[in-house]
Amino acid sequence: MALHKLVDDPERCVDDMLSGLALAFPQLRVLPDTRAIVLADNARCAPVGVLSGGGAGHEPFCAGFIGPGMLAGAVSGSVFASPPATHVVRGLAQVAHRHRGGVLLVIPNYTGDCLNFGLASEWARRDGISIESVIVGEDCALLNSGKSSSAGRRGMCGLVFVYKIAGQLAAEGLDLKKVAAEAQKVVDNMATMGLALRSCTVPGSTQPLLKLESDHVELGVGVHGEAGARTIKVGPASELMSEILIPIKQTLKLEKGVKVAVLVNNLGGLSQLEQWVTVSIIHKQITSWGVLVERIYAAPVMTSLETVGLQVCVLKLTENAWLRCLDAPTSAPGWPGCSLSIPLPGDQISEDSLHKIEDMNTKEVGPELKHEHSQLLLKALEAAAKDLIHHADKMNELDSGCGDGDCGSTLARLAKGILTKLPTLSIKHPAKLLMELANLASITMGGTSGAVYGLLFSAASDQLKKCVSLNFLSHIAKSWEEGLQGIMRHSKARQGDRTMLDALIPACEEFCKAILEGSNGPTALAAAVLAARKGCASTADMSANVGRASYVNETHLGDVDAGAYGVVVWLEALLKAFQSQ
Repeated sequence: MALHKLVDDPERCVDDMLSGLALAFPQLRVLPDTRAIVLADNARCAPVGVLSGGGAGHEPFCAGFIGPGMLAGAVSGSVFASPPATHVVRGLAQVAHRHRGGVLLVIPNYTGDCLNFGLASEWARRDGISIESVIVGEDCALLNSGKSSSAGRRGMCGLVFVYKIAGQLAAEGLDLKKVAAEAQKVVDNMATMGLALRSCTVPGSTQPLLKLESDHVELGVGVHGEAGARTIKVGPASELMSEILIPIKQTLKLEKGVKVAVLVNNLGGLSQLEQWVTVSIIHKQITSWGVLVERIYAAPVMTSLETVGLQVCVLKLTENAWLRCLDAPTSAPGWPGCSLSIPLPGDQISEDSLHKIEDMNTKEVGPELKHEHSQLLLKALEAAAKDLIHHADKMNELDSGCGDGDCGSTLARLAKGILTKLPTLSIKHPAKLLMELANLASITMGGTSGAVYGLLFSAASDQLKKCVSLNFLSHIAKSWEEGLQGIMRHSKARQGDRTMLDALIPACEEFCKAILEGSNGPTALAAAVLAARKGCASTADMSANVGRASYVNETHLGDVDAGAYGVVVWLEALLKAFQSQ
């Protein structure tokens, strides 16, 4: 049996899934011998109930949208298959029993769903149940391709907008025909398009439904793993989002001043980081048209198992009531909106605190360098930054076995920040310069490395502020020592733990020793570089005792520590710059 998924039996996985759903949300009830789900009997009922359904594998669609102000019931089929009419009619009868004003059937526009829900509605009408139906097909990917012209547009994640608006209007007491009419208006005013970077496999199979090269993207992909409009090369997210949004804009004829709600549907396998990145891009691109994004939601609402991709649905808010319906609270577990989705009146970002951060440490304290010395420091700093960027790939390679493979990239971000800020850095005032470097490290590097370098520069700056002159290199040595103490006050790392300190501590010790013995700056720095190289080389035989590497099997620790290597890189660059002058 081919599993490749966390299921016991592919044939029973839908029933097991519904059982788990009902256990997690005890106010949802699975009707015996069916895959129909309804609210518990003691739930308060509106006059009209809304029922929908479709294949499994799209969770939380559609049982996850059962709740006050949304669906009264849902019916699931097998994975990517329409539910049988017998199950639909059971769900219809249960909803109609509790909603005396009738039932609105919201049907995804797929052949099996239309046929089975249609058959169930015929049977239910014979039993005297009042029923209205709305078929949802808002996909715009194939409109200009000549495909699916007879079947109509596919039903996509826009179904959820229909559930929310129709469900809320029903909860407010509108009669069945008016709820159905509003639901149809919603369908007529929305458009959806999506893409996929990788396809899914269904339970019991090991083959992806859609074969995609690793450097290709399927545009207009459906929710059943089927191919879309065309396959294109992968590119930056902004370009891919434009490929989705332009057809939506053309379909809806979006013009300046139009108000819209946007739903970004994660197809199941897209990371949350990528999901929210695309939300930012989508919002920016739509608003650049002069279109007003009143609400934007993002979540896995209608997935395609573990497909890596997304869909974007845009709804033109042609009716004032629709926004109120979207904002109305519901306990349906799958709805991504909440009170935080609603902007506050006149809300804007306050920059007061940002200004305070920018104004920190602006006072020029401590010793001031002569012009020729400041220019030398400027060139040395530039050389160190360029060398860190040049060695970034090597450091990433060293870090890949025992870390997350980004040590070089992290130091390169600091280096690029230094090069960008170089014309405005306080080169003449080393104490202030070190504080500026501490801020840059924190902002550009982030994580552990940003904090470590931030502590190093910050503590060294505090020490240097106490100096009245730079005539004595002992002040520099003392600042370096204080920088190391700043790290170790807040870090468990010590020399011998396979970190940057294994290069930085011996380098500092040799520098201080040389200065104490009367050496000049370049000579002392040359001694520091030699000590850093030896310290870095020694890390190849060390066990990692702190940091992410301490959790890694020692078989992955076959080379020197990337952080220690980075220390050697910038110290060597400083030495070359000073020796050249």
